[in-house]
Amino acid sequence: DRTELLDLLTRERERVMENEELDARRYWKGYLIGESEEEEGYDFYRKLTDFKEFLDDEVSLLNPEPGESIADLGCGTGLVSEAILSSLAVNGTDLRGTRFTAVDLIDEALVKAEKKYQKLCTSYPELKVVKDSWISMDLEPDALAGLRNIVKQPEDIPAVITDLRERIKGLQSETIHRLESIPKTMMSDILKGNRIGIEMQKELDSNTSAGDSLVLTDLNRAARFILGDIDEEDLKPSRRRGSGRLSSNRLVQVRSSDLLLAAMNLGDWSREGKPSLDDSSFDVICGSLFLSYLFVPGEAVKEFFRMLKPDGRLLISTMKPDSDISGIFTRYIQEQSSMDTGSDLKERKEDNLREARSMLNEAAALFTLEEDGWFRFFDEHELITMMRNAGFTNIRVTESLGKPAQALIITGRKKKV
Repeated sequence: DRTELLDLLTRERERVMENEELDARRYWKGYLIGESEEEEGYDFYRKLTDFKEFLDDEVSLLNPEPGESIADLGCGTGLVSEAILSSLAVNGTDLRGTRFTAVDLIDEALVKAEKKYQKLCTSYPELKVVKDSWISMDLEPDALAGLRNIVKQPEDIPAVITDLRERIKGLQSETIHRLESIPKTMMSDILKGNRIGIEMQKELDSNTSAGDSLVLTDLNRAARFILGDIDEEDLKPSRRRGSGRLSSNRLVQVRSSDLLLAAMNLGDWSREGKPSLDDSSFDVICGSLFLSYLFVPGEAVKEFFRMLKPDGRLLISTMKPDSDISGIFTRYIQEQSSMDTGSDLKERKEDNLREARSMLNEAAALFTLEEDGWFRFFDEHELITMMRNAGFTNIRVTESLGKPAQALIITGRKKKV
């Protein structure tokens, strides 16, 4: 049964992640930029014929037009951005009114991406009129968003813990299943930020395990944080400034990472939520090969829908489950090895081979992290479901990246109002 299998995979992912932590910024900086100045990092991929064809496929499916507002979200070092902007420039049309926005978590990657644009401008002066923005931002959906939605619900709508499934790190599916046995009124009070009094705590202690009781305490503390109803004792000892309830001035100094949490991981967010790109900002959004690395990818697709203008277009891509890109690198290594080169090119050839092997090792490490549950590659059915749940129509799936194809590209439109 597909549902049971997905549930099993979700629980296994949660089990692996429970007592470990991945330093995302450090990992992606090393992967995108390289571990030393001599390494090209992710830019090496543009030397691979299969990858260049993959970029061509993405740009063709995006079909960016002059005058549009275009976003490359999770742009990395700007390989897709470069391909999009090159496509616009080659047409030789008037690009006035065109906006291009690139967003990524890693500052150093953004710098490389912007330099590619600046270099393109020297070859295609018409690109200089494009209004460009390079934004450093974590595109992971706000970890507090699900709980914030519950807190803001009308009083007559009861809160249910199943609404938080796969929304918060540390809140496991098995825990949610057990907690469904708690009286609905009590659960709603806890999730909506009503303080847990002595009598309620006694009832929780008698009806739940110590671990589940801590989960509920964490969720209640987070809900009260959103409401602005927390005490110094709700914070980590290192963040406390005395005792008692926090004043409004004190509240602005506190973030979710300051909360004393026993089981949850709520990231580092403000009470109001993360800064976000505006509603209906873009005609076109591209999210190339990064959706798999988000904790709640389905929520990210909903965010993309929000950011698009009516009739706007979205393209996202992901590696296939059980994909194997070693063949792409192997072909490149064979091509380089068989080339007859003079002494002046011999050193460059050796550098290319060394870099290819290094990036193959990096790719293998990434796939190991996927197997260990840190990341997840999606099949066609899962991608279509995410797109439909977000509200997209005219959904199409295209295979790309090598023969046999190792990646899926999915496109959709935001319906006109």
